[in-house]
Amino acid sequence: MQLIQEARERWNERLTYAYNHLGRIKSSNADLDLFYKRGILSLLTCEWNKKELLLQPYFSESGIDGGAVCSYLWGYAYVSKIMPIYNSQAWKNQIIQGIKTDAKNHYAFTPIIGEGLALGILIINIQLFVQYMTMSSYPVTVHFFLKK
Repeated sequence: MQLIQEARERWNERLTYAYNHLGRIKSSNADLDLFYKRGILSLLTCEWNKKELLLQPYFSESGIDGGAVCSYLWGYAYVSKIMPIYNSQAWKNQIIQGIKTDAKNHYAFTPIIGEGLALGILIINIQLFVQYMTMSSYPVTVHFFLKK
């Protein structure tokens, strides 16, 4: 029970920090309000505060499901307006690490040592991919990790 209580307290602290930096909204449209709250939660699930990671905090491309724990350089465009408001120093550190990654030869960096993931040649057999996707009854996310 103590662990659950600590987790709730930590999430409440994180939500308070987020709302203090990003504000809250209250509109006549309950769906818009809920959409904003879900956006805040999405941001928080991408924030990793682990001593084993290169950056403190580290912001991954995706959240706690582990689908994309590395940091894709093109993903910076999606959060470029909100991150300087939410945590400007972490945003600067993330950009600096992205620059160190050598964007001409890499498309992302790993969270533990900051090693760049190589562009390489990615060839997908579209027929098999489409066939697989159409057989699936639920959304599927596919990530490809290439190494030089």
